Amino acid sequence: MSETKHTLGPWEVKDDRFIDSPSGWIADVLSYPAYRAATGQDSEEQKANARLIAAAPDLYEALTEALRWIGKLSDWYGVGDPDIDKWRATIKKAKGEL
Repeated sequence: MSETKHTLGPWEVKDDRFIDSPSGWIADVLSYPAYRAATGQDSEEQKANARLIAAAPDLYEALTEALRWIGKLSDWYGVGDPDIDKWRATIKKAKGEL
């Protein structure tokens, strides 16, 4: 298993736009006023983006665990399943391997 390179979770949203973790600040989601004005993104979209980003470590862990669990099934070989292939590609993308 490869070592984790990202900031460990849990991540949470603070003040509707800041992503934080126990080890510190992660990101400021679209806080730059000129960018927000230029893109037209409103605070509801900004809040939704922040929630999605904050959920990333949990989503990554859940998907990794789902693949591990499916791999234990005695009647499944994991070959040629487009959904499972998509899951694997998503994990690779998150690791920067794609």
